[in-house]
Amino acid sequence: MAQDQRLPTIPSVPGVSVIQGSVTFSGHWDGTSLAQGVTQNGAKRTLENLAPWRVKKAKELMVDLMAQGCSIEEVANACAISRSHFSRAFKNATGLAPHDWFRREQIRKAQALLRTRELSICVVAQECGFSDQSYFTRVFRQFNGISPRRWRLQHCAQAAGVFSDAFNE
Repeated sequence: MAQDQRLPTIPSVPGVSVIQGSVTFSGHWDGTSLAQGVTQNGAKRTLENLAPWRVKKAKELMVDLMAQGCSIEEVANACAISRSHFSRAFKNATGLAPHDWFRREQIRKAQALLRTRELSICVVAQECGFSDQSYFTRVFRQFNGISPRRWRLQHCAQAAGVFSDAFNE
């Protein structure tokens, strides 16, 4: 005679589900929301997202501290969560790791500064938080495929052409 093998019952807790031995959480906890994702093998896993106010605060802090340089640790501390939790939740919320998002913002700021033609490339690199011009040039070239100088020449020439065409009409 086979013995009845039953799992112990788990009391119901709001926001917690147990499905086939895996526990999932829903709702909010400490300013993060949890959603379910699917791994490559089809298993469900929980994805953590930062609360919108934390995403906004983190982005503002990274942009404000860009010229001085900021670390992920500083931003995570300002959001009152651990560095690893912040990195994972920021990527889930924005689609980019904090470092990648920050690097993209550095390049956007650099492009805006290069358009003005008032600052040297060295000063643009410093304003965007790069330690030196050669490193800035390498990173800029990775993002845009050309050097900051060539990018400036192309984009300022295009803008000058637009203005001269409008002026001649």
